[in-house]
Amino acid sequence: RACSSYRKPKRVTLFFEWRAWRAERYMDSRRIFYYKHEDGEWKIKEGQVDGNVSTLTLEIPPGETIISLNPLYNYERLQRYVRSIRKNPYVEAWIAGFSEENRNIWCIKLTDPRVSEEAKRKLMIIARVHPYETSGSYCVESMINYLLSGNPEASELLTKFIFYFVPMPNPDGVYNGLCKLTRVNGFDFSHGNVLTSRDKACKTVINLARMIKPQFALDIHGHMIKNAEQLGCCNERLLREFLKLMPKPDPFNAGKQWKIYYRRYEPIEEKPKERAHYGFRRFCAEELGAIDFLLGFAWFGRKIEEMEEIAIISLKALTTAILRTL
Repeated sequence: RACSSYRKPKRVTLFFEWRAWRAERYMDSRRIFYYKHEDGEWKIKEGQVDGNVSTLTLEIPPGETIISLNPLYNYERLQRYVRSIRKNPYVEAWIAGFSEENRNIWCIKLTDPRVSEEAKRKLMIIARVHPYETSGSYCVESMINYLLSGNPEASELLTKFIFYFVPMPNPDGVYNGLCKLTRVNGFDFSHGNVLTSRDKACKTVINLARMIKPQFALDIHGHMIKNAEQLGCCNERLLREFLKLMPKPDPFNAGKQWKIYYRRYEPIEEKPKERAHYGFRRFCAEELGAIDFLLGFAWFGRKIEEMEEIAIISLKALTTAILRTL
């Protein structure tokens, strides 16, 4: 945050030194910044990179300005958003559990209550397991807003699916500004073992998944790969159908390509609790029999409305692919 008591805008040059391990690996993605003055809109500004230092020059107006690599989406915003949609007749929202620091972990269920749930497909959507990946939060909010918009296509999806959104399973990591973990030396939902972790947030999400028993599990991530989008699935038919349904040319960002992870979950002799890595997606696939799906989107100069559009396009493609193939 840059706080200015000057009466007029002040030209300021900021230097960001990245001391993380192998920081230089992602420096090309650390030249684009977002900034927002108080209640204004997010704006984008390109800086410069030299070694592991990013340099950004801005005209800072009086008051407070937030400067960030990614648009901010914090724990407090999620609480406000959940409160704003709870009275909608298509929404059922509850606190599934709490984090180590006793912050809420919400589950938001969306479906048309007038249609029997027996024939509906259950899709669990989780985002923001890694705190810095704010694109996941914007995607989830956009998906929910679309499903509640009254759009005929969206309303039809609510008659065919039960959507379970877990918008922020790692609220402590978000609140404390961490990168991937739930706390310092804490748990990583993607790369740790969800069955052996004692972390309260992890236990909450795993117990919730066992209760829901989703047929499909979508894990939304952000990343620092400049020229690629991440796409992963354990079902080749669904993966191919999804790609067919995505509009061309690429509506997201010129020059971007899909980085595809196709993974068959072959039987492993080693028991799940004995593995070093047994992440949320693998747990859903192996223990719950769900078809897992991964989407990863980078900000890197995208406007918020573009990220929201990505989310809606992807949701339409995934649900249509499910209905056509499975």
